[in-house]
Amino acid sequence: HLSKLVDRQNVAFANVGALEKSDHRLVLTLYYLTGERLTWHQVADKMNLSEQRIYQLHNEAIEELEKRWSE
Repeated sequence: HLSKLVDRQNVAFANVGALEKSDHRLVLTLYYLTGERLTWHQVADKMNLSEQRIYQLHNEAIEELEKRWSE
């Protein structure tokens, strides 16, 4: 089980790391990959952005990932 978890985590980091925009990488990393279980409000605070902007960046990043996966 641990091996599969590590493999999935590595795939997630690789996919996020391949995103073009650093803000996209950071918002996904802070929310999903750090293990800190940050809220959207905490992510916004860490990035010095509004929660609304964080939601926009998140949606843009997810759209980019979906586009990459569909190719």
